[in-house]
Amino acid sequence: PASLYAQNVHGETPAYIASSQGNNACLVALRDYAAARGACCRSCASCSLSQPNMDGATLVFVACAKGQAETVKLLLQQPPPAFGEDDERGCTALDDPSNNDNGFGMDPSRPDNDGTTPAWIAAATGSLECLKLIYGAGGDISFPDAMACQTPLEAALSSGHSSCAEFIQQCQ
Repeated sequence: PASLYAQNVHGETPAYIASSQGNNACLVALRDYAAARGACCRSCASCSLSQPNMDGATLVFVACAKGQAETVKLLLQQPPPAFGEDDERGCTALDDPSNNDNGFGMDPSRPDNDGTTPAWIAAATGSLECLKLIYGAGGDISFPDAMACQTPLEAALSSGHSSCAEFIQQCQ
């Protein structure tokens, strides 16, 4: 499992690279591989597989920065039950490997070390679908960025992403 957490010179793990490329199958495979070996609990909000990189960026942040909406959706969805743990139907992950609750259950609002949130990066890069997913998962879409001293709305407006700005205004 050590290779699961190996970082390249930019501090990127295999999970970060998969998130930035929108490779959901790889993310799930990495998570399940770690879980099967006891290195991950499948509730990846607290698992070392999904801890922030050296800049404090989470997998959600990285996926938003690249406009990978399907990956953001996967990362924000609730995870499957842990191995040996019953879900609401009384099934364990081993009983029902086709369980569609395949998400990671990650925090939609966790900022990086500079105070930049996934919502801010999604607004600044024009990733409307990512912004909608963050909001739908209960994420804060109004928290200002500490470095730029801008809210996501201001970032969207200053970057010319009117659809993101309109969405944020509708949500306020």
